[in-house]
Amino acid sequence: MTLAQGGEFAFVLFATASAQNVLKPELAGLLNLIVTISMALTPIAFILLEKFGEPIFAKQEPSREYDVIPDDEHPVFISGFGRMGQIIGRVLSMHNIEFTAIESSANQVDFVRKFGNQVYYGDPTNPQILRTAGIDKAKLFILAIDNVEKSITTADYLHHNYPHLKLLVRARNRQHYYRLREVGVTHIWRETYLSSLDMSRVSLEMLGISPETARDTINTFRDYDDKLINEQQAIFDDEAKLIESAHSARLELESLFDADHDAGKKMDLSEIEEAIGIDRRCKWMESIV
Repeated sequence: MTLAQGGEFAFVLFATASAQNVLKPELAGLLNLIVTISMALTPIAFILLEKFGEPIFAKQEPSREYDVIPDDEHPVFISGFGRMGQIIGRVLSMHNIEFTAIESSANQVDFVRKFGNQVYYGDPTNPQILRTAGIDKAKLFILAIDNVEKSITTADYLHHNYPHLKLLVRARNRQHYYRLREVGVTHIWRETYLSSLDMSRVSLEMLGISPETARDTINTFRDYDDKLINEQQAIFDDEAKLIESAHSARLELESLFDADHDAGKKMDLSEIEEAIGIDRRCKWMESIV
């Protein structure tokens, strides 16, 4: 589809060839028309390719039936057995806590089973599958799927239909966090957030900051960000107010670190910002969204 389109340089080339009597004017005119039509048809061709061609050539997982998930009355359900789900499952296994893990990717299921993990192939957001597997007897549900919309829909369903169930949910970003809070979820972990903070702490130490100061810096940042994300819950869908709040928060955080520095407790703010990746020249929104 890409190679079928002619380019603007063809017009220059044909005009020059015609002027040098390499091409007859009639032939040059016909070639110009062909190039023009090819350029006009290319957007339509790409639409057809995206709608009909790509699904044909896209790699599809082999079709197979969902596993029959027994009702083992396990106290824990893990929905999504990817990076986070596997770690949680391993930690639970250390304490001999039984759980039911459901994963929607057949390839992922086959892969983790090679390492001795007990996981079932199915749709972990399907209410019927959850009921069949004994969700009504579970005490804890860990929602760790990638799809944001399905995550919110499932959390909303569980919150309203199984109020006894403690729900722990993985959020991919702040917007996902806010939407989960809207449907009643209270225990939320932002993806990569804790890892980013830990990497920031190590970065500070490698830059010559004492371990104590590095820990204090990260704890201060984390406490402030936890406070900020709760405050912005009410305005997260209003971009103008969110931007205004973000700018105010940045100034407040600067003042907080400057005050600590003046008291001899913290390092200089510019060094902190450089070390943990907050560039004064960048928009504050880029560092919190």
